[in-house]
Amino acid sequence: MSPPGTEGAGPSGPSSDAPPDAPAPEPSPRIWLVDGYNVLHAGVLRGRDRREWWSAAVQQRLVDVAESFDDARAEIWVVFDDARPGRSERCREPEPPCRVRIAYAPSADDWLVKRVRRAERPAELAVVTGDRQVQGRSRHRGAHVVSPLAFLARCTRER
Repeated sequence: MSPPGTEGAGPSGPSSDAPPDAPAPEPSPRIWLVDGYNVLHAGVLRGRDRREWWSAAVQQRLVDVAESFDDARAEIWVVFDDARPGRSERCREPEPPCRVRIAYAPSADDWLVKRVRRAERPAELAVVTGDRQVQGRSRHRGAHVVSPLAFLARCTRER
């Protein structure tokens, strides 16, 4: 499995219903890069007991919610911080037909920014995070930036 950001179709053309002088619609992001613990903090665990914050069960809850994202064509990567590789609890990689992929990195922020930098077509990426530095660095490279709550609003599964 290769990291996201280098493959994909080109942007879609303008709608036949659009006036001739209207700008072409912006293509919808095809790959969604989700800052796992940031999204959990912002909208999934809000007001809940966070004693099991780093558990595989909590990670799985976000993967299940992300699987219900309303754009069936979207490829979704959820990255979790994992400062202790091999010793931290991890949820299982979902089996097909799940379109959510999971990554673990010493720094989810660095992982996200690196994927945007390496992308041939950063406009096909959406970075889901509330971290302002990651937002700025992603936007600067041409990726879409989406807040955790806006992403979760597009997910139909109960949090």
